[in-house]
Amino acid sequence: EIRTYQFRVKAGQPERATWQLDESEGAQRADGSTPPRVARLHGEAAPGVTGVKGTALSLNGTDAYASTDIPVVD
Repeated sequence: EIRTYQFRVKAGQPERATWQLDESEGAQRADGSTPPRVARLHGEAAPGVTGVKGTALSLNGTDAYASTDIPVVD
């Protein structure tokens, strides 16, 4: 099932990081922005699958995840 997630932690604060998660199949990382950040893909994380707009990142619900170099939620 395709879903889109967006969450905000504190209103009125600038974005700390964003990831489009639209990398092509076989990518090992997701490039972000605001400022440039990288999310490393682990387990069965599958980039390049059909998304709502373009491609997306698919997670299998067991061992697939993306890790970042900064806390996403403060």
